[in-house]
Formats: sequence, structure tokens, C-alpha cells
Amino acid sequence: MKQMKFLLVALMAVVMSVSVTSCMKGENESSYDLGIYATVVDNMTVTLLSDDGNVYYPENPAALKVSGETSYPKRVFAYLKYAEGVTAASEKKIVTVVQSGSLYTRSLCTQPDTIKNDIPLAGLSEFVLVDTKQVLYTNVPAYCNVLFSLYIDDSTVIVDLVPVTASGNELTVKLQQTIGNKDASYTTSGYASFSIPSVSEINRVLAEIHKDSEEVPVLTSVGGKIKIKIIGEGKNQQAYTLSAKEVQIDN
Repeated sequence: MKQMKFLLVALMAVVMSVSVTSCMKGENESSYDLGIYATVVDNMTVTLLSDDGNVYYPENPAALKVSGETSYPKRVFAYLKYAEGVTAASEKKIVTVVQSGSLYTRSLCTQPDTIKNDIPLAGLSEFVLVDTKQVLYTNVPAYCNVLFSLYIDDSTVIVDLVPVTASGNELTVKLQQTIGNKDASYTTSGYASFSIPSVSEINRVLAEIHKDSEEVPVLTSVGGKIKIKIIGEGKNQQAYTLSAKEVQIDN
């Protein structure tokens, strides 16, 4: 499994630091109008598909790229300024990217047999499912965004979202730290975005996981939608469970 450096996003710290240090153009005018979590869609014209369902058209899309990178990140947190004459009510929301940072993005794990560790989490707080198909894009995957905390030191850390089982149209997945130091004691917050594959791909993974079981769980969509429930484990087998939420994905 490809190892990548875990990019921590301490949400309030990011928001507060930029809010406090943002330049003021005038007494009542901020350098930005809004901050969004968004998927970057690079399809001839670069657009930002915000998690709240709005689509933004940046006049300076290169500002979304990480320094030294030639391609756009999949997911970003960005501060935006509306173009002159554009407001939140405008049909086409043209903006300038004031500041941007990439989010830690992975796919729902489709090779759970390669995961050898399950290091306890420090906490599991909340998650949001981003349904891209209800906006404009049918070729962009839905995302599961998770807020959590974990134990960390200076070593590389990897967090995965792993299928566990299914019942009807509800899929249970486990958020787990699979690379890191099991003896670390420092805790910090993180925010990660996981792309969700098709129902058929999820069922392929479930079949592999439960190949030695008498009955293999099968996920079925209802109206093209499934429910996702996230679980996790802390120290001393402390169980975390977040209520299921619904999202539309491919069959």
C-alpha cells in the first residue's frame, strides 16, 4: 500500500489563524467572503464543488495547486472572494481563491487484506457524506468526510476507512489508524476525505473479507442510495459508533 504523509487539519486552528491574519481592505471589507470544503473538478474548466452543494468558478485556479505540484488536489479547504458584482445569490458564482490548502484524501480501502495494524484512535467525532450526483457531476465520486483525533508522534501516519459488513442498504465501515506508533501519547485532530467506490466494488471487497464465512454480506442500494455507518476503536477496546447517513453512489 502506497504510503503518504498524513496531512493533519486542525479545523478550528486553521479557521482562526486565517481569520485573525487576514488582511483588511477597508473598515468593513474582509479579504475573503467565505470558506468552503470542496472537491476540485478539473474538466476543461476548473470548478469547486462545495460540500454544501454550490459550485464555484475560480478566476485563479492555479492558486489551488500545492507548491511545486502540476496537478490539482482532489479536495481542498479554500477561502474565496466573490468577483465584482457576484453574490451568494448569483446563479454563476465566480470567485478568486484567497487561500487554499489540500485535504488528506484516500479511497475507501479495497484491499483490507494488506492492512496489518489497527492502532487505537483517540476519538471519532463526526462525518459528512458529500453527494456529488445531486449537484452537476455524475463522474465525480461521493466522499465521506470524517473528523477524528488520534495518537501521533513524528513518524508517518496513515488512516484508512475499511469495509466491515453490510445489511440491506447499510454499509458498516471502520475508521482506523493503520500506520503509526502504537505507543504514541500526543493527541491531535484530523479531517480526512474518503472517496466511495461503486456498490459492486464494495461487494467484491466484502466477499473477499468474508470468504471463509457461511454467509457473505451483500450491500444493496435503494433508489441508488446506500447508508454508511462508521465505527472505530480507542484504547482499552473503547468503541466509537456514528449514526448512519445516506448517500447516492454508482451501482
